Amino acid sequence: MFLFTTSDQRIQFEKAILFYKNAYNSFFGIIILSVFYNILFWDNLSKNYLLIWDILILVINIPRLMITILFHKRLEKQIITLNNFSIYLKIYQSSLMISGLSWSVIPFFPYIQNHLLNYLYIVILLIGLSSAAILSFSISRKIVLSYISVIMIPLTIRLFIDSNSEYITLGVLSFTFYLMMIRLIFNLHKTIMSNIRLILQNENSSLTDPLTGLGNRRRLDMFMETLIPYIERRNSTFSIIILDIDHFKKYNDTYGHRAGDEVLKSVSNTIIKLIRGEDLGIRFGGEEFLIILPDTPIEQARSIAERIRLGIKEHTPVTISGGVASYNNFLSFDQIIEMADQSLYTAKNNGRDQIN
Repeated sequence: MFLFTTSDQRIQFEKAILFYKNAYNSFFGIIILSVFYNILFWDNLSKNYLLIWDILILVINIPRLMITILFHKRLEKQIITLNNFSIYLKIYQSSLMISGLSWSVIPFFPYIQNHLLNYLYIVILLIGLSSAAILSFSISRKIVLSYISVIMIPLTIRLFIDSNSEYITLGVLSFTFYLMMIRLIFNLHKTIMSNIRLILQNENSSLTDPLTGLGNRRRLDMFMETLIPYIERRNSTFSIIILDIDHFKKYNDTYGHRAGDEVLKSVSNTIIKLIRGEDLGIRFGGEEFLIILPDTPIEQARSIAERIRLGIKEHTPVTISGGVASYNNFLSFDQIIEMADQSLYTAKNNGRDQIN
């Protein structure tokens, strides 16, 4: 929920958001095409067929609309997170495929007269529907490929069933458009994914300390804007750890700034390896680091801090001291940091290389 990374999970999350963002365009297109279908075939198809089909379109698409509205509301309230978004995407994708099936049956309806013109209209409608789906949902290549296949392949089969050369010609035209749309899907998907990765990389660069790879103060501010409402909503807590490299100035003066930079990188890499995916590591100052631990009481935070201290002692040429504090809704975040800072100073005064 809180990480600003270019991980696969974050990319999938952005895909889900874009998928639902474009869903409204899909509903608008379906409404227009459904109205056109009713107008075109009002005198060429039994009213019972039209009525049943219209009811089917409503029964399938109204829940899709409700799911879309719910998704946007919950996303705004930060209820939808990196941990639970996938279920919403699966639900919508399933409903989209069912919607496609409702359109795949129309080539098989018993039209009254002028069949070739009827099927020409149907080809135009279904190509239009498929094109709208490609523009709206190419972010999910697998889904949009399945959707247009469900729509276009039954149409092509229906046209080839009739031995009439005009029907076969129309079927060839339909299938040709289908192949062209497949190529378009691959090209669009590639472009969209490249744009998403570029946006996330730029976002990540602006929120990352260039030397250590940890977050910077801007990332911390954005993280806390999300974390505190989340904690209050769940009646949970979070803890923070402040770590400081012992005698870092002396190490820099002895071995040089380049060696000092390498130590900062090694310490940061150890922190990244030992914190959890939902935690956030920040380079808080020159040789000072801040770690935010969501849903973590203070005793568990002390255990994590101790594990980090031992890891740094084992894998780097330096030691660290640390202070731990926990969230209290009567205190501001700055006051919680001051509490952790006081604990850090206590650890320093008690001999360093320890967590307080």
